Amino acid sequence: MSVLCESQSKLSDRFAGRPCDDCPSPRFDLVHHAPLVDGALAHFVARVERSYWGGDHSLFLGRVEYARHHAGTPLLFHGGRYERLGQGA
Repeated sequence: MSVLCESQSKLSDRFAGRPCDDCPSPRFDLVHHAPLVDGALAHFVARVERSYWGGDHSLFLGRVEYARHHAGTPLLFHGGRYERLGQGA
């Protein structure tokens, strides 16, 4: 799993299938056979330990095998738009 930083909103749009004329092509690092987005704020690789069906979704519990992070601000998407931490109504 990759946690994108706030400067990667166009890359997020590309992954989400939203129209974007100048969306960058993603680059990946392969760690423990998992593709991690190059330049992301944080990366996690986990092995699934259990999974639970929840009606219209599934919950996966995993054991983290790899984690790294960098300084920066995470990209947040909520309510159909990008937000910032601490941004309130």
